[in-house]
Order: sequence, then C-alpha cells, then structure tokens
Amino acid sequence: MKKVTITIGIIFTIIFISCSKDDEQINYTNSAKNIVELTNNYVKSDSKDPKKYLAEVKEVVEKQAKANKEEGELKIIPVSVTPITKGSIEEAISYFGNIEAKYSIPIFSKTLERIEQYFVNDGDYVKKGQKIVQINDEQLKYSVNQAKAGLQSAQSQYKNTMQEYNRTKTLYEENAISKSQYDQIKTQKDMSENGVNQAKAALNTVTKMLNDALIIAPISGYVSNRDFDNGDMATPQQPLLTISQMDMVKVITEISEEDISKVKTGMKARINVGAFQDTVFYGKVKRISPVIDPKTRTVKVIIVVNNSDLKLKPGMFSKVNIITNSKDNCFVLNKNYILEKTITVMNSDNLRDKEVETKYFIFIVRDNIAIKKEVDIGLKSKYKYEIISELTENESIITKGLSNVADSSMVKVIK
Repeated sequence: MKKVTITIGIIFTIIFISCSKDDEQINYTNSAKNIVELTNNYVKSDSKDPKKYLAEVKEVVEKQAKANKEEGELKIIPVSVTPITKGSIEEAISYFGNIEAKYSIPIFSKTLERIEQYFVNDGDYVKKGQKIVQINDEQLKYSVNQAKAGLQSAQSQYKNTMQEYNRTKTLYEENAISKSQYDQIKTQKDMSENGVNQAKAALNTVTKMLNDALIIAPISGYVSNRDFDNGDMATPQQPLLTISQMDMVKVITEISEEDISKVKTGMKARINVGAFQDTVFYGKVKRISPVIDPKTRTVKVIIVVNNSDLKLKPGMFSKVNIITNSKDNCFVLNKNYILEKTITVMNSDNLRDKEVETKYFIFIVRDNIAIKKEVDIGLKSKYKYEIISELTENESIITKGLSNVADSSMVKVIK
C-alpha cells in the first residue's frame, strides 16, 4: 500500500507539471479519481501489467493537459481600442531635390575695364533699374567726344557737298555741263552722306558703351555672388554678381522611370528642408521633362514653391513628396493596427504558375469578444492605410494587444 501511495504522488506531480493553470482555476478532481481507480485495479489485479497501467495513466494525464490548454484559451486578454473614424489620406512618392531661385541672372561687364564702384553688397535687395555697378568710363567718354567731333566733320562736309551738288544739278539740267561732271559730283554727295551715317553709327556705339559702364539691375531681386571689389578688373567672361528673385523658388528633382506615369503637372508637393525640420512647404509640379536621361534613367521635374517669407534659399537640399493621389471622407487606420499575412496562390498545377498575395486583417471588439475581419486596402501613405471594405463608423478596433488575441478571444478593454 505504501508503494501505491508513492505511485499516486508521482502521478499527481506529473499532472501539476503538465498543467499551466493554478488550482483555483483548474479542476483536477476527475483526473485524480481516474488515476486512483486505475491504481486500485492494478493493485488488485493478479496479472499486474505495469506497461498497460502506465499507458492508461499517461492517457489520463494527457487529457488533463489538453483540457488545461483549452481552458487557458478562454482567458480574458487585456487590449486597447480606438474607434473607427473617417478622414483624409494622401499617397505620395518621395525623392530628393535641389532648391534654385525661380529667376537668377548673372550680371556681366560689357567692357574690359576696372570696377570703379559697387553700389550693392551680397544680400541687398535691389529694384529693377537701380544702379548696381559703375565701370571706369574715362576712356569711353574720350571716345564719345571723338565720335561727336567726327560726326560734326562729316556733317559739315556733307553740307558743302550738297551745295555743290545742287549747283551742278541745275547746270546739268540746263545742259551747261556734261553728264560725267554731274555724275562725279553726285558720287561725292553719296560718299559724304555715307560718311555722316558712319559717324552717327560710331557715336551710337561708343555712347551705348558709355551708358553700359553704369550697370543697372535688369530685374528686382536679391544680390549674391559678388566676387569682386572696387578696383578689380572686370571682364566680359566673369559675372560681377547675381540677382535672384526668391519670392518664388523652384525645386529640381529627378524621378525614376517607373514613377513617370504617376506624376502630372499641377500636382501638389510637400517640401522639407533640414534648416526648418518642423515646417512643411507646399508647391506644385510646374514642368516635367519630355525625355529620359539615358545615364540616370530619370526624368527631371520642376516644382514651384511660394517663398514669400524667404526661408528657402537657393542651394538648399530638400526632401520632396509628390502627392499622386488623395481621398477625403474615407475610413483611414494607422497601419500598425492592421495585420498582414502573405500567402502563395497556385493558379494551376504548374508550380511556377503562382503568385504571392497579401491579406489584411483587423480585430473588432463586440461585447468583449475579438472578431477577426479581413479588409481590403486602398490608398497607402507612410503611416496610414485606407480601408475600402465596409466598416461601421465609431466601432472599436484593437490597437494594443494584437499579438495576444485570436478570433473570438475574450478581451477586456483597458485605457
């Protein structure tokens, strides 16, 4: 009898080890009675087959463990929920871009002379027609005076020649001189007339050069790239400075071939720069290049952005999000609340004729029961998905505890 008691103790130990619940939650009575009965029968039996006895006890223990597991699945799982609501969602493609002024004009000197005076510095705002640089014009003034004197001389010669021509013409009409004499004076008249025209052209040229020595702003904007100082030599090959209009800027980005069909002129774009990390700038797609760069396999896209506060500077590096699609008043959920499951679908008996599908699920809470629901996805943003399946507004979905629940699990909503 002592051996029987020890055996029963060992068996009960096995049952407790096999179970995952406390005594308060699990009823061991039936299993214990069954084992006691098997043990008594074994003791009373004359044949005493220990293998059969242990196999029967093992079966009782396994049934108890299975019952414990099933009971454990009925445990109440704490979860957090949020109501299903409607909202807006935007689908976008992301690239990087460089910021440039909408209009940027380099200013050159048209003559090889020294810079007499800068009237502006980097960062200054200038208006169209305002003086910005004076190039030394002493030699040009001398050339203008020479050209004026040359014009006066030509005009005097032309005046004398015209008087001679008129007198000769009268004599020729009266047959007092020969035609050759008339033609000779007519030629002199034409030459003196051409001389006047040439003198006028020369005067116009040097006058324009003199006027160009005083450089004025062709547009209103901000001064930059002033790389020279007063007294430096100005050349027609190097710009004296640059004037940029910055109230509007353009962002130059390049998109890949696969995204070309998604982008249209007029689409909105979000612009972010490192200097203003908490600020989003908005612009519109202005131009799309009609050709693909054969080296990079990309297409250049120009986005125009309002910059009235002048925060964006030419040369800045930016992140560009072109909004390719958007929708309002639709069911939108944080993508972390949606479970994804990838499955392989065989379209035929051929092992190669298969495709991978992704299915999406959410858990809805009704009467403290988690209900697994498959949903269809529409637009996708970085953090949100549009749900195009039928949903009930304000119904609760599980947001925390998703990894612990299964379909029909009992749950308790906690804050």
